[in-house]
Amino acid sequence: MIKKDNIIVFDIETRNTFSDVGARAHGGLRLSIMVAYLYKDNSYRVYDEGNIKEFISLLKEADLIVGFNIKGFDLPVLQKYSKESLQNLPLLDIMYEVMYSCGKRFKLDYLAEGTLGTKKTADGLMAVEFFRDGRLDELIEYCRQDVKLTKDLYEYGNTHGHLICKKYGTLEKITVYWHKRHDIKEKLKEAFALKRKVEIVYKSYKQSKSLKRVIDVYSIESEKLIAFCDYKKSLRTFNINKIESIKICDTIYNIKEGLLLKEEKQT
Repeated sequence: MIKKDNIIVFDIETRNTFSDVGARAHGGLRLSIMVAYLYKDNSYRVYDEGNIKEFISLLKEADLIVGFNIKGFDLPVLQKYSKESLQNLPLLDIMYEVMYSCGKRFKLDYLAEGTLGTKKTADGLMAVEFFRDGRLDELIEYCRQDVKLTKDLYEYGNTHGHLICKKYGTLEKITVYWHKRHDIKEKLKEAFALKRKVEIVYKSYKQSKSLKRVIDVYSIESEKLIAFCDYKKSLRTFNINKIESIKICDTIYNIKEGLLLKEEKQT
């Protein structure tokens, strides 16, 4: 069961498409409707441009924000409505989680059919048509269904530790790790407080395999870990979402002054 923490699952629809504004020109896209599910009161809420700032305020207070491709689409579109960056919020993007795990991107439809036995009721282009034709009830219901599918996938992965993709009749089981994420962060915080080395098993997306690293924790942010890597002999940035397991070691470390941060090449 998911605890009723301040977790938000959301999805947005736009009133125009990239073909209208230019490829990947998120700033030119305008919100038509957005639906959010709030765990804290078990409610679905509907937003549009008139009350979007109210929703952004809720995002900034959330313990966790769940969505599907929200890093690549939803948040870049919403950014035009906020003066502060939205990318540093505590995010769980199911599309990216699956990509980190198996190295492939899958549509929401494929994961919903394989895992939940159900499919989307429409698509993004149809949602634009709903808005332009004034069919707002259909638009809201479509967006709400997408939020429910995302919510159900999140809960399934949280309970079972995997999702199932069904693509062209073929089933593929994909391990996911967000059910471990809280414990991993807590152990990182503990190791940092005690200044004890940590052994992590880390998913390398570029190499499509898991790597073992011993690290010294220097800083912990929402999805980012800055640590000295014993193997690389340098300060690196790790994506916490890619940590599969963690063990606190007995060895004590000291913070090394004057190190230059290098981007972790495994990410």
